[in-house]
Amino acid sequence: MDIGFVEPIPFVRFWGQGPESHRILLDMVERDEKRGGKSHNAHYPTGRTPECKAGVLVKRNHPSQQPTRSDQISVGFSSNCQQNGQQAVKFPIGTFTAETQHEFMRRAFTLIELLVAIAIIAILAAILFPVFAQAKRAAKKTASLSNVKQIGTAAQLYMGDYDDMTPPVFWYDPNAADFPSSYGFHYYPLLMLPYTKSERLFLCPADTASDPTMADSKGRGRFDPENDLYDYFLGANPSYGYNYRYLNTYLGTATIQGMPTRMFSGVSATSIGDTAQTVMFAEATMKNLRGVTAPVGYALIEPPFAIAQVGYPGWTGSFPDARSQGQLWGRFDKNAVLVAWLDGHAKNTRIATLKAPGDNEESVNKFWNGKAGG
Repeated sequence: MDIGFVEPIPFVRFWGQGPESHRILLDMVERDEKRGGKSHNAHYPTGRTPECKAGVLVKRNHPSQQPTRSDQISVGFSSNCQQNGQQAVKFPIGTFTAETQHEFMRRAFTLIELLVAIAIIAILAAILFPVFAQAKRAAKKTASLSNVKQIGTAAQLYMGDYDDMTPPVFWYDPNAADFPSSYGFHYYPLLMLPYTKSERLFLCPADTASDPTMADSKGRGRFDPENDLYDYFLGANPSYGYNYRYLNTYLGTATIQGMPTRMFSGVSATSIGDTAQTVMFAEATMKNLRGVTAPVGYALIEPPFAIAQVGYPGWTGSFPDARSQGQLWGRFDKNAVLVAWLDGHAKNTRIATLKAPGDNEESVNKFWNGKAGG
Protein backbone atom coordinates (compact mmCIF):
# COMPACT_ATOMS: atom_id res chain seq x y z
CA MET A 1 0.00 0.00 0.00
CA ASP A 2 1.20 3.54 -0.80
CA ILE A 3 -0.20 6.26 1.40
CA GLY A 4 0.29 9.95 1.86
CA PHE A 5 2.13 11.57 -0.98
CA VAL A 6 1.28 15.11 -2.02
CA GLU A 7 0.29 15.69 -5.63
CA PRO A 8 1.01 18.93 -7.55
CA ILE A 9 -2.63 19.86 -6.94
CA PRO A 10 -3.52 20.36 -3.28
CA PHE A 11 -4.70 16.81 -2.61
CA VAL A 12 -3.47 13.96 -0.47
CA ARG A 13 -4.19 10.60 -2.02
CA PHE A 14 -4.72 7.48 0.02
CA TRP A 15 -4.32 4.18 -1.87
CA GLY A 16 -5.57 1.01 -0.29
CA GLN A 17 -8.47 -1.23 0.43
CA GLY A 18 -9.66 -3.42 3.29
CA PRO A 19 -9.98 -2.91 7.05
CA GLU A 20 -6.27 -2.30 7.67
CA SER A 21 -6.17 0.56 5.16
CA HIS A 22 -9.26 2.06 6.72
CA ARG A 23 -7.83 1.84 10.23
CA ILE A 24 -4.67 3.63 9.14
CA LEU A 25 -6.69 6.41 7.60
CA LEU A 26 -8.97 6.67 10.66
CA ASP A 27 -5.94 6.97 12.94
CA MET A 28 -4.62 9.84 10.87
CA VAL A 29 -8.00 11.59 10.82
CA GLU A 30 -8.32 11.14 14.59
CA ARG A 31 -4.86 12.51 15.28
CA ASP A 32 -5.47 15.46 12.97
CA GLU A 33 -8.76 16.37 14.66
CA LYS A 34 -7.00 16.33 18.03
CA ARG A 35 -4.44 18.72 16.56
CA GLY A 36 -7.23 21.13 15.63
CA GLY A 37 -7.80 20.14 12.05
CA LYS A 38 -11.12 20.67 10.32
CA SER A 39 -13.86 18.06 10.37
CA HIS A 40 -13.29 15.36 7.79
CA ASN A 41 -16.92 14.17 7.75
CA ALA A 42 -17.60 15.96 4.52
CA HIS A 43 -17.93 15.46 0.81
CA TYR A 44 -14.81 16.50 -1.05
CA PRO A 45 -14.79 16.81 -4.85
CA THR A 46 -12.20 14.81 -6.79
CA GLY A 47 -13.13 15.89 -10.25
CA ARG A 48 -9.87 17.77 -10.77
CA THR A 49 -8.27 14.70 -12.30
CA PRO A 50 -9.58 13.03 -15.47
CA GLU A 51 -9.63 9.53 -13.98
CA CYS A 52 -11.75 10.46 -10.93
CA LYS A 53 -14.93 12.24 -11.93
CA ALA A 54 -17.02 11.43 -8.90
CA GLY A 55 -16.71 12.76 -5.38
CA VAL A 56 -15.43 10.84 -2.38
CA LEU A 57 -17.37 10.73 0.85
CA VAL A 58 -15.44 9.84 3.98
CA LYS A 59 -17.33 9.58 7.25
CA ARG A 60 -17.35 7.73 10.53
CA ASN A 61 -20.24 5.60 11.69
CA HIS A 62 -20.92 7.86 14.69
CA PRO A 63 -19.74 11.40 13.84
CA SER A 64 -21.17 12.84 17.05
CA GLN A 65 -18.83 10.72 19.13
CA GLN A 66 -15.08 10.75 19.48
CA PRO A 67 -13.45 8.71 16.66
CA THR A 68 -12.36 5.18 17.54
CA ARG A 69 -10.40 2.43 15.79
CA SER A 70 -13.64 0.49 15.27
CA ASP A 71 -15.06 3.22 13.03
CA GLN A 72 -15.66 2.30 9.42
CA ILE A 73 -15.01 4.30 6.29
CA SER A 74 -17.62 4.63 3.58
CA VAL A 75 -16.19 5.50 0.17
CA GLY A 76 -18.15 6.44 -2.91
CA PHE A 77 -16.24 6.36 -6.20
CA SER A 78 -16.80 5.87 -9.91
CA SER A 79 -15.57 2.74 -11.71
CA ASN A 80 -12.76 4.65 -13.38
CA CYS A 81 -11.44 6.05 -10.08
CA GLN A 82 -9.13 3.07 -9.35
CA GLN A 83 -5.51 2.15 -9.75
CA ASN A 84 -4.11 -1.39 -9.61
CA GLY A 85 -7.48 -2.59 -8.37
CA GLN A 86 -7.27 -0.41 -5.24
CA GLN A 87 -9.67 2.31 -4.21
CA ALA A 88 -8.36 5.87 -4.30
CA VAL A 89 -9.41 8.19 -1.48
CA LYS A 90 -8.48 11.86 -1.90
CA PHE A 91 -8.49 14.68 0.64
CA PRO A 92 -7.85 18.38 0.02
CA ILE A 93 -4.56 18.98 1.78
CA GLY A 94 -5.81 22.24 3.24
CA THR A 95 -8.20 20.39 5.58
CA PHE A 96 -5.27 18.88 7.48
CA THR A 97 -3.00 20.57 9.98
CA ALA A 98 0.58 21.30 8.99
CA GLU A 99 1.79 18.53 11.33
CA THR A 100 -0.44 15.97 9.68
CA GLN A 101 0.62 17.15 6.22
CA HIS A 102 4.21 16.60 7.29
CA GLU A 103 3.25 13.13 8.53
CA PHE A 104 1.83 12.36 5.09
CA MET A 105 5.02 13.55 3.51
CA ARG A 106 7.12 11.36 5.79
CA ARG A 107 5.22 8.33 4.58
CA ALA A 108 6.52 8.90 1.05
CA PHE A 109 9.86 7.77 -0.36
CA THR A 110 12.29 10.56 -1.10
CA LEU A 111 14.69 10.37 -4.04
CA ILE A 112 17.60 9.84 -1.68
CA GLU A 113 15.82 6.99 0.06
CA LEU A 114 15.09 5.40 -3.30
CA LEU A 115 18.71 5.73 -4.41
CA VAL A 116 19.92 4.26 -1.12
CA ALA A 117 17.57 1.30 -1.57
CA ILE A 118 18.86 0.77 -5.11
CA ALA A 119 22.46 0.96 -3.87
CA ILE A 120 21.77 -1.62 -1.15
CA ILE A 121 20.19 -3.96 -3.70
CA ALA A 122 23.20 -3.54 -5.99
CA ILE A 123 25.61 -4.33 -3.14
CA LEU A 124 23.63 -7.42 -2.17
CA ALA A 125 23.58 -8.56 -5.80
CA ALA A 126 27.35 -8.11 -6.06
CA ILE A 127 27.78 -10.24 -2.93
CA LEU A 128 25.22 -12.93 -3.73
CA PHE A 129 25.73 -13.48 -7.48
CA PRO A 130 29.26 -14.91 -7.04
CA VAL A 131 27.92 -17.10 -4.23
CA PHE A 132 25.20 -18.41 -6.52
CA ALA A 133 27.80 -19.03 -9.27
CA GLN A 134 30.00 -20.96 -6.82
CA ALA A 135 27.01 -23.01 -5.67
CA LYS A 136 26.14 -23.82 -9.28
CA ARG A 137 29.74 -24.83 -9.98
CA ALA A 138 29.82 -27.00 -6.86
CA ALA A 139 26.60 -28.71 -7.95
CA LYS A 140 28.12 -29.47 -11.37
CA LYS A 141 31.23 -30.88 -9.71
CA THR A 142 29.11 -33.12 -7.49
CA ALA A 143 27.20 -34.34 -10.55
CA SER A 144 30.45 -35.00 -12.42
CA LEU A 145 31.89 -36.95 -9.49
CA SER A 146 28.70 -39.01 -9.43
CA ASN A 147 29.08 -39.63 -13.17
CA VAL A 148 32.62 -40.94 -12.96
CA LYS A 149 31.75 -43.10 -9.95
CA GLN A 150 28.81 -44.66 -11.81
CA ILE A 151 31.04 -45.34 -14.80
CA GLY A 152 33.45 -47.09 -12.43
CA THR A 153 30.55 -49.10 -11.01
CA ALA A 154 29.44 -50.01 -14.53
CA ALA A 155 32.98 -51.26 -15.21
CA GLN A 156 32.74 -53.46 -12.10
CA LEU A 157 29.49 -54.95 -13.45
CA TYR A 158 31.12 -55.53 -16.84
CA MET A 159 34.05 -57.32 -15.22
CA GLY A 160 31.61 -59.43 -13.24
CA ASP A 161 30.03 -60.57 -16.52
CA TYR A 162 33.32 -61.20 -18.32
CA ASP A 163 35.42 -63.28 -15.92
CA ASP A 164 37.01 -60.27 -14.23
CA MET A 165 38.36 -58.89 -17.53
CA THR A 166 38.49 -55.12 -17.90
CA PRO A 167 36.60 -53.59 -20.83
CA PRO A 168 38.64 -52.89 -23.97
CA VAL A 169 39.08 -49.19 -24.67
CA PHE A 170 38.34 -49.75 -28.36
CA TRP A 171 37.09 -52.41 -30.72
CA TYR A 172 36.00 -52.45 -34.32
CA ASP A 173 32.94 -54.22 -35.67
CA PRO A 174 31.77 -53.04 -39.11
CA ASN A 175 28.64 -55.19 -38.86
CA ALA A 176 27.37 -53.71 -35.59
CA ALA A 177 24.05 -51.96 -36.19
CA ASP A 178 23.36 -50.70 -32.66
CA PHE A 179 25.40 -47.50 -33.15
CA PRO A 180 25.17 -46.75 -36.88
CA SER A 181 26.90 -43.37 -36.79
CA SER A 182 29.98 -44.92 -35.13
CA TYR A 183 30.68 -46.73 -38.44
CA GLY A 184 32.01 -49.72 -36.56
CA PHE A 185 34.47 -47.75 -34.39
CA HIS A 186 33.49 -48.45 -30.79
CA TYR A 187 35.18 -46.83 -27.82
CA TYR A 188 34.55 -47.90 -24.25
CA PRO A 189 31.45 -45.71 -23.55
CA LEU A 190 29.46 -47.57 -26.22
CA LEU A 191 30.44 -50.86 -24.62
CA MET A 192 29.40 -49.58 -21.17
CA LEU A 193 25.98 -48.22 -22.21
CA PRO A 194 24.11 -51.46 -21.38
CA TYR A 195 25.32 -50.97 -17.80
CA THR A 196 24.99 -47.21 -17.40
CA LYS A 197 21.64 -46.96 -19.29
CA SER A 198 22.46 -43.31 -20.00
CA GLU A 199 24.63 -41.46 -22.49
CA ARG A 200 24.63 -38.40 -20.21
CA LEU A 201 26.80 -40.17 -17.62
CA PHE A 202 29.74 -39.92 -20.00
CA LEU A 203 29.46 -36.14 -20.25
CA CYS A 204 30.43 -33.80 -17.42
CA PRO A 205 27.99 -30.87 -16.98
CA ALA A 206 30.98 -28.54 -17.43
CA ASP A 207 32.17 -30.26 -20.63
CA THR A 208 30.40 -28.01 -23.12
CA ALA A 209 33.21 -27.29 -25.57
CA SER A 210 33.11 -28.31 -29.21
CA ASP A 211 35.72 -28.08 -31.92
CA PRO A 212 35.59 -27.41 -35.66
CA THR A 213 37.21 -30.78 -36.29
CA MET A 214 34.09 -32.44 -34.88
CA ALA A 215 31.55 -30.81 -37.18
CA ASP A 216 30.05 -32.96 -39.93
CA SER A 217 29.59 -31.89 -43.56
CA LYS A 218 26.55 -29.82 -42.55
CA GLY A 219 28.30 -28.04 -39.71
CA ARG A 220 26.54 -29.99 -36.93
CA GLY A 221 28.68 -30.21 -33.80
CA ARG A 222 29.71 -32.82 -31.29
CA PHE A 223 26.51 -32.73 -29.23
CA ASP A 224 24.03 -32.64 -32.11
CA PRO A 225 22.23 -36.03 -32.37
CA GLU A 226 21.86 -35.36 -36.09
CA ASN A 227 25.63 -35.21 -36.54
CA ASP A 228 26.70 -37.89 -39.05
CA LEU A 229 29.34 -39.03 -36.51
CA TYR A 230 27.34 -38.57 -33.30
CA ASP A 231 27.86 -42.14 -32.01
CA TYR A 232 31.54 -42.02 -32.89
CA PHE A 233 32.07 -38.80 -30.90
CA LEU A 234 30.00 -40.16 -28.02
CA GLY A 235 32.49 -43.03 -27.77
CA ALA A 236 35.74 -41.29 -28.67
CA ASN A 237 35.15 -38.04 -26.79
CA PRO A 238 33.53 -38.64 -23.39
CA SER A 239 34.47 -36.35 -20.52
CA TYR A 240 36.37 -39.14 -18.79
CA GLY A 241 39.41 -40.96 -20.17
CA TYR A 242 40.46 -44.57 -19.60
CA ASN A 243 43.81 -45.81 -18.27
CA TYR A 244 44.17 -48.09 -21.27
CA ARG A 245 47.96 -48.43 -21.20
CA TYR A 246 47.86 -50.70 -18.15
CA LEU A 247 44.25 -51.88 -18.04
CA ASN A 248 44.30 -53.16 -21.63
CA THR A 249 46.57 -55.33 -23.73
CA TYR A 250 47.78 -53.82 -26.97
CA LEU A 251 47.13 -56.20 -29.85
CA GLY A 252 48.83 -54.27 -32.59
CA THR A 253 47.70 -51.96 -35.38
CA ALA A 254 45.27 -52.84 -38.12
CA THR A 255 44.38 -50.82 -41.21
CA ILE A 256 40.66 -50.11 -41.10
CA GLN A 257 38.95 -48.10 -43.82
CA GLY A 258 42.37 -46.90 -44.92
CA MET A 259 43.33 -45.77 -41.39
CA PRO A 260 45.92 -47.37 -39.07
CA THR A 261 43.92 -48.34 -35.98
CA ARG A 262 45.24 -49.68 -32.68
CA MET A 263 43.48 -52.75 -31.33
CA PHE A 264 43.08 -53.70 -27.66
CA SER A 265 41.68 -56.32 -25.32
CA GLY A 266 41.01 -56.21 -21.58
CA VAL A 267 43.24 -57.62 -18.83
CA SER A 268 42.38 -59.62 -15.75
CA ALA A 269 41.68 -57.31 -12.85
CA THR A 270 43.10 -59.93 -10.50
CA SER A 271 46.50 -59.31 -12.08
CA ILE A 272 46.45 -55.75 -10.76
CA GLY A 273 48.09 -55.62 -7.36
CA ASP A 274 46.53 -52.57 -5.68
CA THR A 275 43.15 -51.80 -7.22
CA ALA A 276 42.34 -49.08 -4.66
CA GLN A 277 45.35 -47.05 -5.86
CA THR A 278 45.09 -47.71 -9.59
CA VAL A 279 43.54 -45.08 -11.83
CA MET A 280 40.76 -46.39 -14.08
CA PHE A 281 38.91 -43.30 -15.36
CA ALA A 282 39.58 -39.58 -14.94
CA GLU A 283 38.58 -36.22 -16.42
CA ALA A 284 40.25 -35.89 -19.82
CA THR A 285 40.55 -33.79 -22.97
CA MET A 286 41.63 -34.29 -26.58
CA LYS A 287 43.08 -30.78 -26.65
CA ASN A 288 46.47 -30.52 -28.43
CA LEU A 289 45.99 -33.82 -30.27
CA ARG A 290 45.19 -34.20 -33.99
CA GLY A 291 44.57 -30.51 -34.51
CA VAL A 292 42.02 -30.17 -31.70
CA THR A 293 42.33 -26.82 -29.89
CA ALA A 294 39.21 -26.83 -27.66
CA PRO A 295 39.12 -28.74 -24.32
CA VAL A 296 36.69 -31.38 -25.59
CA GLY A 297 36.54 -34.71 -23.81
CA TYR A 298 38.66 -37.73 -24.75
CA ALA A 299 38.45 -41.49 -24.16
CA LEU A 300 42.16 -41.93 -23.35
CA ILE A 301 44.46 -40.81 -20.55
CA GLU A 302 48.20 -41.46 -20.38
CA PRO A 303 50.60 -42.29 -17.53
CA PRO A 304 53.43 -39.87 -16.67
CA PHE A 305 56.50 -41.96 -17.51
CA ALA A 306 57.49 -43.17 -20.96
CA ILE A 307 56.74 -46.74 -22.06
CA ALA A 308 59.52 -47.60 -24.44
CA GLN A 309 58.13 -50.85 -25.83
CA VAL A 310 55.12 -49.10 -27.36
CA GLY A 311 56.88 -45.85 -28.22
CA TYR A 312 54.97 -43.73 -25.72
CA PRO A 313 57.08 -40.69 -24.63
CA GLY A 314 55.38 -39.86 -21.30
CA TRP A 315 54.14 -36.45 -20.20
CA THR A 316 55.78 -33.80 -22.38
CA GLY A 317 55.57 -30.02 -22.70
CA SER A 318 54.06 -27.64 -20.19
CA PHE A 319 50.57 -26.59 -19.14
CA PRO A 320 48.17 -25.62 -20.68
CA ASP A 321 49.28 -28.17 -23.29
CA ALA A 322 47.23 -31.19 -22.23
CA ARG A 323 50.03 -33.55 -23.28
CA SER A 324 52.02 -32.21 -20.32
CA GLN A 325 49.70 -34.14 -18.01
CA GLY A 326 48.69 -37.13 -20.12
CA GLN A 327 45.43 -35.53 -21.40
CA LEU A 328 44.14 -35.20 -17.82
CA TRP A 329 41.97 -32.08 -17.61
CA GLY A 330 40.33 -30.69 -14.49
CA ARG A 331 37.15 -28.82 -15.34
CA PHE A 332 36.64 -27.52 -11.81
CA ASP A 333 40.25 -27.15 -10.70
CA LYS A 334 43.12 -26.97 -13.16
CA ASN A 335 45.34 -28.77 -10.63
CA ALA A 336 43.01 -31.68 -9.85
CA VAL A 337 40.80 -34.21 -11.63
CA LEU A 338 37.91 -36.44 -10.64
CA VAL A 339 39.14 -40.03 -10.65
CA ALA A 340 37.39 -43.41 -10.54
CA TRP A 341 39.79 -46.01 -9.18
CA LEU A 342 39.89 -49.65 -10.18
CA ASP A 343 38.24 -50.83 -6.95
CA GLY A 344 35.16 -48.67 -7.73
CA HIS A 345 35.62 -45.66 -5.42
CA ALA A 346 35.91 -42.13 -6.80
CA LYS A 347 37.43 -38.91 -5.49
CA ASN A 348 38.92 -35.58 -6.46
CA THR A 349 42.69 -36.05 -6.86
CA ARG A 350 45.53 -33.62 -7.47
CA ILE A 351 47.19 -34.26 -10.82
CA ALA A 352 50.68 -33.90 -9.36
CA THR A 353 50.07 -36.82 -6.97
CA LEU A 354 49.37 -39.16 -9.90
CA LYS A 355 53.03 -38.90 -10.85
CA ALA A 356 55.00 -40.84 -8.25
CA PRO A 357 58.66 -40.15 -7.39
CA GLY A 358 61.31 -42.19 -9.17
CA ASP A 359 63.35 -42.52 -12.32
CA ASN A 360 61.79 -45.51 -14.04
CA GLU A 361 58.47 -46.59 -15.46
CA GLU A 362 57.51 -48.96 -12.67
CA SER A 363 57.97 -46.46 -9.85
CA VAL A 364 56.75 -43.24 -11.53
CA ASN A 365 53.67 -44.96 -13.00
CA LYS A 366 52.77 -46.91 -9.86
CA PHE A 367 49.31 -45.30 -9.58
CA TRP A 368 48.62 -46.49 -13.11
CA ASN A 369 50.22 -49.95 -13.25
CA GLY A 370 48.74 -51.33 -10.03
CA LYS A 371 52.01 -51.40 -8.10
CA ALA A 372 51.36 -48.59 -5.65
CA GLY A 373 51.10 -51.05 -2.77
CA GLY A 374 54.14 -53.08 -3.74
